[in-house]
Amino acid sequence: MVDNINIVGSKYNRESFNYNSISEDRVFKEQDRLLPIANVGRIMKQILPPNAKISKEAKEIMQECVSEFISFVTGEASDKCHNEKRKTLNGDDICLALERLGFDDYVEPLKRLLPIANVGRIMKQILPPNAKISKEAKETMQECVSEFINFVTGEASFKCHNEKRKTLNGDDSCWALERLGFDDYVEPLKRCLHKQRGRVTM
Repeated sequence: MVDNINIVGSKYNRESFNYNSISEDRVFKEQDRLLPIANVGRIMKQILPPNAKISKEAKEIMQECVSEFISFVTGEASDKCHNEKRKTLNGDDICLALERLGFDDYVEPLKRLLPIANVGRIMKQILPPNAKISKEAKETMQECVSEFINFVTGEASFKCHNEKRKTLNGDDSCWALERLGFDDYVEPLKRCLHKQRGRVTM
């Protein structure tokens, strides 16, 4: 896989989780770049056994990973819009992007969803300033992100269960991502995890 996804008016760098726009006035705050951690934690909780716990660092790792996932898929969908000289990203663009990136199982509608405003906000960051996103595209992304969280948390829960632990941590999430074939996500997330642990010990 490539490390940089170039789209019209912006450049997305997977390695550093930075959203570097050609326009210097497009600077994003941390809270705008990430989904609210409470929403991420709520979806993770749904896939775990009732007595299981999730560490703060596991939620933060998943929070970073999901924002990366939204940007990755939106960047791919944006290419289709650009090639067809359209400004509005729609649900079909998202579905096609998911299929092209190997996420065929995410295309089916899901019931457990994140607030659509939060998903749309992150999608907007990866698109050119004049691009638009249809409601359908936001809803499609909303569904696949919730599925992504469940998918990774379910795999991480398997490791916790085998080790007879109740608390899912950041290392479990990284392990799950690697097992599920998301190797490109693991190193940046491990660096993020290391920084978070550094802040806690300071």
